[in-house]
Amino acid sequence: MNRIGLPLGMLLFLAAGCSGIRTLARDLPVIKAVDLEDHAEQYLAQLQGDGVIVEFEKGDAVPVTVIAELPFASLESVENHLVFSKNTWILLARGGAFISPDGRRFAPVYDVKALKKLYGVKHGSLTIGFAVSREEGTQLQAGVSLH
Repeated sequence: MNRIGLPLGMLLFLAAGCSGIRTLARDLPVIKAVDLEDHAEQYLAQLQGDGVIVEFEKGDAVPVTVIAELPFASLESVENHLVFSKNTWILLARGGAFISPDGRRFAPVYDVKALKKLYGVKHGSLTIGFAVSREEGTQLQAGVSLH
């Protein structure tokens, strides 16, 4: 999947000008997330064309690397996994990256208002904590929650 990382990053950057929920008007290829790595070259060509839809099934896990470069510290890269609790579709196209709960209606991944409307989110929270114990040592904790 490393070969498609740069184009995906570019798509996210290009998406900055788009907003709102969109209903898919034409058929695009749907790729199962589990098949992405084995056919990266083929999907990269489709991605550079009209786009593709990646389907993540409930239970699919995707590695997530969190990076932070701050004036006072940096975050060592530790791999976590984002595990999908519901089937989810991600449209990757020239207009950016969009997410969907049903494979038809898509919202830009960065558009909080559209995501709240699409997923029926009423509340959200960001928590940052600091803990110290003899067993675990010193820890910083961060969390995001949407309800």
